Amino acid sequence: MDQKKINELLEQEGFIQWLFTSSPESPWNSWYKQNLENRQLADKLRTELKSFPLKGDDAERVNKFLLRNRIAETIARSTSANRRGYLLKVTKWAAAAALVGIISVSALILNGRKLIVTPNGAQQAIVLPDGSKAKLNSGSSLAYNSFLWKLTPSVTLDGEGYFYGNHQKGFGVKTSIGEVKVLGTQFNVYSRNTKYRVECYQGKIQVGTSLLNKHEILEVGECFSADMQSKKVHRELLYSQITEPRWTSGEFYFEKARFEDVLNELERQFNIKFARKDSFKNLSYTGYFNTKDVNVALKMTLSPLGIGYKTSRNEIILTEKE
Repeated sequence: MDQKKINELLEQEGFIQWLFTSSPESPWNSWYKQNLENRQLADKLRTELKSFPLKGDDAERVNKFLLRNRIAETIARSTSANRRGYLLKVTKWAAAAALVGIISVSALILNGRKLIVTPNGAQQAIVLPDGSKAKLNSGSSLAYNSFLWKLTPSVTLDGEGYFYGNHQKGFGVKTSIGEVKVLGTQFNVYSRNTKYRVECYQGKIQVGTSLLNKHEILEVGECFSADMQSKKVHRELLYSQITEPRWTSGEFYFEKARFEDVLNELERQFNIKFARKDSFKNLSYTGYFNTKDVNVALKMTLSPLGIGYKTSRNEIILTEKE
């Protein structure tokens, strides 16, 4: 948006009030209908005013304050300028300037929001504002604010991501289940539904969830997992030869895993959909698959449990082998 144009509009009679109230009698409605640029600009400003830090009664007071200024200016024009009218007018410009400042900062914050979504059947490497890197697994998303990064260098993760490189001091990864604070440089975070798992591959990381009374410190080769449904937490060692998550190479290993979780991972990696999945969700699976070939992966995961399948349109129907 053109900041100069915004400043000019906010100083125009009744414009701010019209943004707040959307009054059908306002002459600004004609301006709004003139062209697409005007409509987009007004809609953007109106959206930002809704997220204005003043909420509830405070927002109402701002609206009444603007109305009082309009009435005061009408009186001033009819009775000539007096000192009271002058002071009210000065106050109006101060309020308008304050609104311009707040809207400008709000615009910067809003424009700084970034959302990266990795669809099923894909993986994605990204560079964060501090130059460090992250790789997102299939069916995952990551959000951060580049404008606020120097103050709060953090990301919000939904799904699974591997983080590496030289992170800014204080860097953190938030999920719906827990939060990781970086004391090192390479780690993996998995957060889906009620499952949470953090693996440290280099340096140190601090892990916290609502299930812990205090934060856990993980060092190289250590793993922390939590299940919000069973309310259980577990800490273990990774295999010593592993230097990064296996999923980054398209490999997935399971040990006594719920078969429902295995099917969900297959859906994400190959962008497929299973029918009758609930009939087999309580089975347990120990095994492996890779993402080179979907048919090979299906045989490796379904055959050991005596499960067959057939393809129908855009879904795979699971069946019991005869």
